[in-house]
Amino acid sequence: NEFYFFSSNPCHNFQILWYNNVNTFASLERRDTVLLFHSHTERLHKGFCLRGGFMRTINVQGKGIVKAEPDIAILQFQAIAKNHDYSDCIRDLNAQVEALRIDMETAGIDRAELKTTDLRINVNTRSLKDGRRVFDGYTASHELIIEIPFDKDLLNKVLRIVAKAQSGVGLSISFSVKNKEALRHSVLGEAVRVAKSNADLLADAAGIKLGKLMQINYGWTEIRFYEDTMTMPGADLCSGPEYDVDVQPAELKAEDTVTLIYEIDD
Repeated sequence: NEFYFFSSNPCHNFQILWYNNVNTFASLERRDTVLLFHSHTERLHKGFCLRGGFMRTINVQGKGIVKAEPDIAILQFQAIAKNHDYSDCIRDLNAQVEALRIDMETAGIDRAELKTTDLRINVNTRSLKDGRRVFDGYTASHELIIEIPFDKDLLNKVLRIVAKAQSGVGLSISFSVKNKEALRHSVLGEAVRVAKSNADLLADAAGIKLGKLMQINYGWTEIRFYEDTMTMPGADLCSGPEYDVDVQPAELKAEDTVTLIYEIDD
């Protein structure tokens, strides 16, 4: 008997490792599930046993796009200090960070919520007229991040306090959603819905009948989230805002794709 196997990858170089509901290879029936091993990629694939010919299939992709209103503001601060003396440079940097933590407490935010994301200390050099490079002090930077509920009053309160303290830190603000997992579920559900709709549309246009859903391909890439960011350099903060910032963040957009593989009924 002649057998063919359908899977998401080309079927040459496959070895059969397992098949369900049967004890011998000769007992395989059409549409029995088999586990295939691809000798070139060394990966496992689930396949379907075909007897007497190839299965006709249709692959349809669906792109899910979901938008959501931001419910958190992400504040990213950067403190920078320069000094010829290493100890003085670190002391100046720590003073800025401590002033920022005090600002958070003044705004009613737990100072422990302000987390370090990056800390760097670089040695500076400068060029002389004869081409030599000589030591020119140190530059230290400390980047910190904190998430707060998106509330215009709270956000402006933090901005006013940081500006009045004149710590000299730079600030960028982005907006996101706290429960990204729920948004991810919505995106995947929408992607499957779109793919099924596309499959029905193509089948009607081609005059064919969709059969069993054979496979769902997903998981090669992460869901993409698109967030807006606004940046305020340290010099702008130090000038002190005379008015509250009127912030209306755009909706957060997330997207991903899935591929559905249907059998075409005879």
